Amino acid sequence: YQHELENRLLQEPIDYLSVAASYRTIGDMFVEIYDFPPALSYYLKTLEIQKRFLPPNHSLLALTNYKLAHLYDCLQQYKEAV
Repeated sequence: YQHELENRLLQEPIDYLSVAASYRTIGDMFVEIYDFPPALSYYLKTLEIQKRFLPPNHSLLALTNYKLAHLYDCLQQYKEAV
């Protein structure tokens, strides 16, 4: 996935929502192996891009926020999860 992401970043024009999807997928992979700090970084990158290019009520934003809340729960950072 990281190789695919690098290729997407080299394309012109950059499809930022595809890049965000790649970040989310990489984050998912880190969650699967219980490596939470990198997962958090990738999910936050996903959210940053999505906030720039999607309307505030878009379902992909909801999905990313759900994944972040779940991750914060795994990290026992309950205040962040709310």
